[in-house]
Amino acid sequence: IADGFNWAVLNGADVISNSWGGGSSSSTVTNAINSAVSNGVVVLFSSGNDDSSVQYPASLSNVIAVGATSMCDERKSPTSCDGETTWGSNYGSGLDVVAPGVKIYSSDLTGSAGYASGNYTSAFNGTSSACPNVAGVVALMLSAKPSLSVQQVTDLLEQTTDKAGSYTYSYAYGYPNGTRNNEMGYGRVNAARAVEGAYLSSVSISGSACFCSSRSTYSLSN
Repeated sequence: IADGFNWAVLNGADVISNSWGGGSSSSTVTNAINSAVSNGVVVLFSSGNDDSSVQYPASLSNVIAVGATSMCDERKSPTSCDGETTWGSNYGSGLDVVAPGVKIYSSDLTGSAGYASGNYTSAFNGTSSACPNVAGVVALMLSAKPSLSVQQVTDLLEQTTDKAGSYTYSYAYGYPNGTRNNEMGYGRVNAARAVEGAYLSSVSISGSACFCSSRSTYSLSN
């Protein structure tokens, strides 16, 4: 796993999406993740499917922990509206954001080797499907403004979420990017708002601060 992270960094990865986790922590893996982040790579992890607290490595403070929602804009749980009773999205103080993670359409292994008989499946689920959803949004943000740092991406992603569901979102010490809820983190990721935030943050205006003259010229970049 550590070699995989190191290889991705050396080969120019901007985003690393991880649909795995659990078990005890590993200093070797943690060091590789820390190295990736320090080299400007945005690292995302699925929070886990045990209906309990966020698992390692998603629990690390420098990665983005992604939980799953049902199609009813609620945290996926054994009692959520989708009817899948065998799993729930891990949650708690370590959760950053959530994204759809039930009955997701996805490409599949070819033919009978996959989950479905064709080349696609309509039932990809778990925080393993929510995490690449958010990784795709991060990639869109970086396509709008490649110079964004890991911290800027994280901040914008969390600040532009939708406060979905019938949850109470509130401010809390140590959470700088607005209101959140332990079930949903900062909320459900909104791709359009995240990309707009990344792009608009690069807009600047230059010109005189005084409006007294009859003629003034101002330049708006981007």
